[in-house]
Amino acid sequence: MGTGDNEQIPVYKTKETFTMHTAMEQETPLTISRNAQEVLADERLNLKRTMNEDLPSVFQIPAVNVNPVNIPMGNLPEAYNRMRMLSLKMYMAARAYRSAQADQDTDRMYSHYAEAAELQKQFYDSEREAETLQEGIGGDEQQDDVVELQEPKQGYFARKKAEKREKEERSLRAKQLEKEFGEKYRDTAKVKPGEKLDSAFMQSDYVKELILPRETIYKNEEGEKVKTTQSELLAKVMQRDYSRLEQLDPALRNMLAANFMQENKELFTGNAKQDAGTLETRFPGGLMNPLLRIGISLGMRQCLGDGQKDAAYYNSLDAWMNAKIMRNTLKTFSHADQVGEGKAFSQADVERNAQSQLFIAKTMLMCHMGTFTLKDSKHNTEGSWQGPVSNAFAHCSRVGIVLPGMENAAYTKEGERSLINAYTGKNGGLDAGFFVRGGATHTLFRKSKEKALIKTGFKELKFFSPWHQRGMNVAVGGLGNSGITGPDGTERILKNDGSCGHIYMHLEEGDSTNYTSMLVGFESDSYKKTNQLGHTHGFGNGEFASSFGGQRLDEIGDKYGGRNLDLTGIPAAVFKNVMQKFETNFMRLQKEAAKNDQTAIRDLDRMNEILCGERMTGEQLKTFIRQYMPGGTDLSENDLNSLSS
Repeated sequence: MGTGDNEQIPVYKTKETFTMHTAMEQETPLTISRNAQEVLADERLNLKRTMNEDLPSVFQIPAVNVNPVNIPMGNLPEAYNRMRMLSLKMYMAARAYRSAQADQDTDRMYSHYAEAAELQKQFYDSEREAETLQEGIGGDEQQDDVVELQEPKQGYFARKKAEKREKEERSLRAKQLEKEFGEKYRDTAKVKPGEKLDSAFMQSDYVKELILPRETIYKNEEGEKVKTTQSELLAKVMQRDYSRLEQLDPALRNMLAANFMQENKELFTGNAKQDAGTLETRFPGGLMNPLLRIGISLGMRQCLGDGQKDAAYYNSLDAWMNAKIMRNTLKTFSHADQVGEGKAFSQADVERNAQSQLFIAKTMLMCHMGTFTLKDSKHNTEGSWQGPVSNAFAHCSRVGIVLPGMENAAYTKEGERSLINAYTGKNGGLDAGFFVRGGATHTLFRKSKEKALIKTGFKELKFFSPWHQRGMNVAVGGLGNSGITGPDGTERILKNDGSCGHIYMHLEEGDSTNYTSMLVGFESDSYKKTNQLGHTHGFGNGEFASSFGGQRLDEIGDKYGGRNLDLTGIPAAVFKNVMQKFETNFMRLQKEAAKNDQTAIRDLDRMNEILCGERMTGEQLKTFIRQYMPGGTDLSENDLNSLSS
């Protein structure tokens, strides 16, 4: 044979040179760039040699002539039949090339030309393999790769049969494991209330054979697809790297959390508010430590082992931890407190942080005013909000807010927008840290001022809405504070770039017949951003944990319309006055605290503690306003009374 030893036939290097050469053969005028002319000059003679009157030489390969005498029968089909198949493919490529040539379609001609060049290369590679099989090299010159080629190989059909048998055996084994452990796995993954998690399940064959080897694909921060296994993800978490916890199987997450709670059970004394303070500095990631938060969620469902407290304790502990996280979010940022990466925050980052803190603080204050209700259809309960008000925002839920409104006769668009801005900041918040969002999977009906109408109440709906959506990135837990540990268990700091928290707001402006109505909620990340646990925000793909660490499945009240704050009983002028007075004092304390004024730091922290805590009574709210707002004593007793339901 020996064709494989010949000098390799040259092929066109680029589509451009192929096009130019074809044009010259057909004597077709063609404008050629100077650089292309230089490329063509190097190739022209070789290109001419590859052409004959019929087809380029790249389409021509010698007849298949393999002598099977010295080839082991196991290898014969793999070498010989591959060459025959390549010959057939080359024939088809030549026919396609002729058709494109007849149509004067240069793009298609080049495509088939390039295909033929690759086929020719594969043919010569196969031919060399066949020669090696026939001739081999003997004695001391025998090479390992030749020995491997000469050894009999499993035939195609035998190999396929073995693969099928192996697949059937795996399937049968999976069915056996599913029958034995399937229900336990589902209970562990979905957290069946009252079902104690069995720590031995982690060592079961079900986990070892079905879960750990399972391939998982996710996109990294650069948008590239990454393949890994559950075994590799588990190894990361065991090293306190929670950066891909979102991709870990929920059953594994829950088992790790249950073991974590068992190992640290002495820290849970039964006093929820006190324990929240103790836990803040006990673990990496503080109150946001994901195994701690998942473990508390398991306790809320009474799924932990021996020694667990009652569900009410874990619910209260979760609430007070969320209150402390919200309080930390409102802490004034100071570059003097920062080390390492925290020193890199720009002035723009710091200013946006201050704007978001003002909005959050106003929202917390409003939750102490008007009528704040919880509706839980699952447990057939409806009534006033109980526990820290900040907890309403800590489980990926939204709070419906209805602002006060002017009486119909007094309504003006300018007056309504002035009322809105007293809460959101200028231009409905768009000039105060908010930006326009593309859309959301929920919307609302405004509350009507016309009480005679059938549909008068505020209502949140599950329905895509591209209008009136706004967002603000925020560092939940406090800008520059320690976040959830990442790769190799290293500490990560909290940022306000959309990876550590995001405020969602849907604003429907009121008019003469409807009150301004809103939805406000906290999400763990903004669109296309990846949060600390590896969740990347897309369209409708909810995360399992909020930016506070609270679990989505622990949502308080109904998913839609479960948390409503109605402020319509407050006169519009009084509401606006209170918001403006609060903003003035809050911003003053922020600026003084940033200069390390200890009195301002103490007053601001105490004020934030009250705002994030349990809902104040009417008398407590009066005291708060008089103490923490300049000019608060100017408000009449009737005005102050109108703030509380």
